This record gives sequence, C-alpha cells and structure tokens, in this order.
Amino acid sequence: MGCECVDEYDNEDVRKLIERPEKPAVKSPRYRSRHASRTIREIARSKSAHKTLGQPRVPLKPPSAYLRKGEGPRPRRSKSSHKHYRPPDYARQLPDWKAAKRPARGAPGDLPDLPRDPREGRRSAGQLDFCRRNVEGVAEHRNAKVQSIKFCDTRHGDRQELRPSGLQLTYVHKKNYGRVPRFVKASRDDRKRSAAAASQRDRSQAGLPTGCVYLTEDQRAKLLESMKVKRASLMKTFQCLPFVIDTAPKIKRKAALEDKLKQVEKDIELFESHPYIFVYNE
Repeated sequence: MGCECVDEYDNEDVRKLIERPEKPAVKSPRYRSRHASRTIREIARSKSAHKTLGQPRVPLKPPSAYLRKGEGPRPRRSKSSHKHYRPPDYARQLPDWKAAKRPARGAPGDLPDLPRDPREGRRSAGQLDFCRRNVEGVAEHRNAKVQSIKFCDTRHGDRQELRPSGLQLTYVHKKNYGRVPRFVKASRDDRKRSAAAASQRDRSQAGLPTGCVYLTEDQRAKLLESMKVKRASLMKTFQCLPFVIDTAPKIKRKAALEDKLKQVEKDIELFESHPYIFVYNE
C-alpha cells in the first residue's frame, strides 16, 4: 500500500501574507428636508403670537374714547331669592334731628366746662405746634401723590415708566431751572476779588521807578526759605570733602563751594535784616 504525503505549504498564496486593514463602514447621509430652513424661519416669526393665546382681533379705540367712570366691566350679582326680614314697626327713615338747648349758666343740671389743654397756655407766638404741622404735612403728602404713568413701546405690549424715560419734560419745571448755580457765583466773586487785589497792587506800585517790583511778605518768606535749604545742601556737600586736599581740582572745588556759601549767607542776612525789598528787572 502506497503512502501519500500532503505538504502543508502546497496551498500557500503570496497575496494573503499581509492582511489588508478593514475599511470602516460609511453611513449613509442623514435625511434633511429642503424646507427645513423655511420652517425654522416661520416658527421663529410666529412664536411671539402665541404668548397671549393668539393675536387679539378686537379693534383698537381712538385716544378720544378713553375709559370713563362707570364704563368699565361691572361684576355680575348673584341671583338670590333671599328677602331680608324686617319687623312691622321698623323705621323706614331716621327721625328728625332737633338741636338740644343748653340750659342757662347756673341753672340746675348745667354741665361743667370742658377741660382745656394745659400746653395751650404755655405756647407763645414763637413756638411751633408740631401736632398741627404733622397733620398738615400728611394731608399735603396725600394730595401730592403722583400716580405712575406708563407707556407701551413695543407691539408686544411691553410697558415702561414715563417719568424716568426722558420723554416727559421734568427738568424745565424745577424751581432752580435757568438760574446760575451757587458755585458759579462763588467762582465769579473770587475772580473779581483777585482782579481787584491785583489792580490795587498795581496802583500801589505805580509810584515806584520803572523796572522795579516790590516783593510781598509771602514772596520774601518763600525766597528766604529756599535760600536756607540751598545753604543746608551746600554745607552738606562741603562737609563731604576729603581731609587731604592736595590736587588742583580738589582745591578749585573747595574754593567754589566756599564762595557759594558766602554768597548764600550774605543773601540770607540781607533778606532777614530788610523787610522791604525791591527787585529791578535787568
């Protein structure tokens, strides 16, 4: 009996050695109607019409036909068969009023006088009646109560307050409208006073020679203070010089500082000894 050998590589295929990647499944495009954009616009345009359960169809009245007293809707009375029972001797109307006569003073049955307010005698002409003033203030406040007026600014019925909107003239009805404010008057008065002081100073300096200016007390004090500050700075610089001065630049710098200190001290002494100082414009 013969033996038949089958080789396992007989069915080998070179094209299947490298596996190909699986292609992803491509879904079909989603259906979109060609009327989608038009439908969205129509829904957005008619959305506000359903906020009040449909658009009103009642014809609008003109401004002259505003609602007057007694023309509004009245509540319906419930029909009741109840009848109020009245006794046979029930008075249909009040009896006639008759004024009671007060008996003469001193007669029997005379009523005593009403007690007077003890504060009434202590009130003088300069004191205020706070109770009466409060009552009058409350009455004026009630009478001056202003109702809030509103106006409709959109076709959907949105309402706004009329007074803060700026559509009603309120500023021109103020008491101080058209008047100059106090701070403007104060600034004008200050400018006038400064101008008068300057003119007075010019008149006082009219007798001085030409090119000469008189220094006021404030100006003299400011100049004196600035010279003292300069003297202090020069003195500090002079004290920082080295002990050994053996070169020409050091000697020159020391001499310059000494000259400046002498000049500043001379000017300070001049300003302190003479209260009236005149400066020439040269």
